[in-house]
Amino acid sequence: MARCPDCGHMNDDSRKFCTACGSPLDPDVRLIQSIEKSKRPAAEPVKKQEEEEKKKKPIALQNDDDDYEFTRHEEEKSSAVPWVIAGLVAIAVIVACVLLLK
Repeated sequence: MARCPDCGHMNDDSRKFCTACGSPLDPDVRLIQSIEKSKRPAAEPVKKQEEEEKKKKPIALQNDDDDYEFTRHEEEKSSAVPWVIAGLVAIAVIVACVLLLK
């Protein structure tokens, strides 16, 4: 069992990332991530500011897992023309069947 260095959660030895917080358990991966963080441009304060604003949102709008952000996309309104045509074709088929059975 491997203990997560960030949250202390016990994970199976086969795990590469903590099942509780998602942090890498492999020290090499942790080193690579820390190097990447140090190479990031100065735009990081903006990201931190956005995270603070996200925390200010009502709890109902926040999700439990910060790794995933759920966004709603407005659906494009489809045209009614295909449905109208399908309805007219269905009516024509029904009328044709009734006329043929007489």
